[in-house]
Amino acid sequence: MDLNQLVLKHYFHPRMGGSTSVKIVADAVWQANPSIRARLPQYLLETPNGLASPYRALQSFEIGGREVSVDNGLGAVLAYIKMMECLAARSMPEVSHWRQILLDYCRLDTLAMVMVWWHLRQLAGHSTEQN
Repeated sequence: MDLNQLVLKHYFHPRMGGSTSVKIVADAVWQANPSIRARLPQYLLETPNGLASPYRALQSFEIGGREVSVDNGLGAVLAYIKMMECLAARSMPEVSHWRQILLDYCRLDTLAMVMVWWHLRQLAGHSTEQN
């Protein structure tokens, strides 16, 4: 099922600002649904400005003397390129860090769709505990 079409036709949250991008919708769901936050405490990050997007909670690594994290698609593409460059240079510790950053990002990107699905099911009156 195309969640974008489902959200476009049946769900609106003011935090979405009219966007149906999965990251924007997932953040709106994250902010609005405490039961989802309770199920995924590893992505819970409180900031002085309030609750952060789950993407902000992704782990960063020090690579080449700087802190690196990925929280968007372009960043993931660039991280993949860097990982391939490190692989070609046989810099295995850096490859390992880039790989972990990408796995964490991809895991959350997939989980973002699940969060939206859980939220929509909950709004429709279905239990999400078994799903």
